[in-house]
Amino acid sequence: MSSSPASPVGDAIKLLVGGRESEFDHERALRWFQFKYWLLNDVKQTEKREKRSFGTTAMIYCALVIRQRTNDMKKKRPGMPASYYWREVARELDIKKLINLAFQKDRSAFSLAETNWLPFWTTDETEKYETDLK
Repeated sequence: MSSSPASPVGDAIKLLVGGRESEFDHERALRWFQFKYWLLNDVKQTEKREKRSFGTTAMIYCALVIRQRTNDMKKKRPGMPASYYWREVARELDIKKLINLAFQKDRSAFSLAETNWLPFWTTDETEKYETDLK
């Protein structure tokens, strides 16, 4: 494992500019998602800004990836119960690593209910599907 800067922002930049390798499949996209939010975040205090940008957004990104994967599975195997899709997605190794990163320490799936993530939904989700369609 490579040594990383102490700052989550510094680590994200290092990864995004090619200064280090991704540690799991979704890391580059996750860090780009987090970095964009950090740039747009209006919180002035650095510690709170980084916590929001690199903590909360990890949960949001993970939820979006899981949603996309479950929707893809529903198209391939329609009519299965919701628990089937969740179980199948959770078995995928790349998703396990993302889930473990996004929901560590004091964060749980219930933390998503306390998160306002509509701005992400309208921009990043739409752009992702538009990019996938090209």
